[in-house]
Amino acid sequence: MFVDDMLREMGTGKDVIYELLLNDSPQLAKLMLKKYPLIQRITDHFPTTKANYNRDSNNGHPKAFLRHGFFTGAYSMKGIGAALEGYGVNNRQYNFMRGLWVLTDDLIKEVKEEVDKTGKKVDFIGHSKGGLMGIIASMEHPELFRKVVTLATPFYGSRWALAFMGIKPLRQMWSGNKRLEKMYKNPLPEEVEYLNMYSLSDPIINPSENAILPPRDNVTNVEIKGVGHNGMLYDKRVFIQTRNFIDDHEIDYDLEHLLTEKGFFSIENLSVPFLKELDNLVLKYLSGVSSLPERLVRRVRR
Repeated sequence: MFVDDMLREMGTGKDVIYELLLNDSPQLAKLMLKKYPLIQRITDHFPTTKANYNRDSNNGHPKAFLRHGFFTGAYSMKGIGAALEGYGVNNRQYNFMRGLWVLTDDLIKEVKEEVDKTGKKVDFIGHSKGGLMGIIASMEHPELFRKVVTLATPFYGSRWALAFMGIKPLRQMWSGNKRLEKMYKNPLPEEVEYLNMYSLSDPIINPSENAILPPRDNVTNVEIKGVGHNGMLYDKRVFIQTRNFIDDHEIDYDLEHLLTEKGFFSIENLSVPFLKELDNLVLKYLSGVSSLPERLVRRVRR
């Protein structure tokens, strides 16, 4: 079982890295070389990111902050952004080689600026390391956040990080990290609602139970079956649950009944009106992803 999960993860991981190199590497290079003034002059001539992933909200919706994980790019969160049609989106590339708490401080500053400007709390969706940033930020400043969605997030670290102890950003996500252990001794703030999606087939988070939040009235854990760590970014069940949660609709704990024999979701069976439009939104997003390899497009369509 583990071998199958890891082989699947390797396939999805290659696609995520392909996206990063193809779409977000120029911006990432600028961020990583920012502290070297002479080299920065060269990177200033690098092309900018091909697409702008950010947008303003309409209909009075709050803005959603999206943050990707380690060794992935902002492009990987584009599917989530498409599912949040009508909401403002802040989805930018960050330097994932920086420390977790330093990046969280940067996130808090950005969120505070948005809240001061609009007077509205923000929503947050984060994958893996990005999810940790959202959890820590909402614990330190719950007054800034309305809802937090975490995807495949190693709340209590992962044993696999032990193999990369020489890399500080990964060492901070080790299951024995004292700072993570100390942080979770405090309960999550009651004024923020949390939706956490995890998979027991995730080979990156070990043990997989480390991706489950402690049960509370304001915490919902949902298992996304049969998907790996990075596969969470392309699974339509994740899109549906995220939109349900952000829209204040009930969470469907078992979406398997929505699958047809061919593996597509039967949108007609959904009760929430918006979700009837979700398939078109996803396909509209895919139609603009001409740069992605065909195998990835097929995977997302599944």
